[in-house]
Amino acid sequence: MVRATGRNHVDVCLDESGVMLSYAWTLNGKVAQTKTATAFDLTPTITAATFASTTPPVPGAVVSTGDGPAAAAAAANGVAVTAQPLAAADIAQLTPAVVPPAGAVYHAGFVRVDASAQPPEITSSLLYLVGNELVSVDYSNGGGAPPGHRVGLAGGHSGYLQVDLDQTSVTVASSDGSVVDIVASDPALVLAFAHDLSFAAPPPVPPVSGGSGASGASGT
Repeated sequence: MVRATGRNHVDVCLDESGVMLSYAWTLNGKVAQTKTATAFDLTPTITAATFASTTPPVPGAVVSTGDGPAAAAAAANGVAVTAQPLAAADIAQLTPAVVPPAGAVYHAGFVRVDASAQPPEITSSLLYLVGNELVSVDYSNGGGAPPGHRVGLAGGHSGYLQVDLDQTSVTVASSDGSVVDIVASDPALVLAFAHDLSFAAPPPVPPVSGGSGASGASGT
């Protein structure tokens, strides 16, 4: 982070309780992004139902919810979002590949499937720790032109930068139509991850053995 200047700064309006009412980001002398609250409830009514899931049951959806009464109730209510750890072989196939900058430590990886969306949304996420800072690298289906401001990356590739009050992200479109979102609170850290992405083709997937049945010699 650097000191604000007349050409590069953020103007924020907060109410006395700290809620952001408006936000304006000026980049290189031009207004890059603005946000303005259209409504603000000083006395909201918050109950247990406020954050309850409203996902409708998905006919035919296969749901992995574990064991026990809570799992059975979740399945009956049509839970459609599942997640499981990413195997090392799956991580090796993600492209562009993450080349962690100095000080970054791989923490975890998982794949999330939201079967309530049509078509289903599949997101593979890699989590890294840099000191106390968490960086999330999310691979997902493409969704049109990425938002934000273009930044140049290695090999002539481009990313699209968005800086908000509480987080920064860079979105990179992959050649297969998917997108990669790098998200953290520190803009410099997000850009470091983005600049170090490797766009080399992933290694080929080993062929699946056909078993012990009789077979002839295979050609190449």
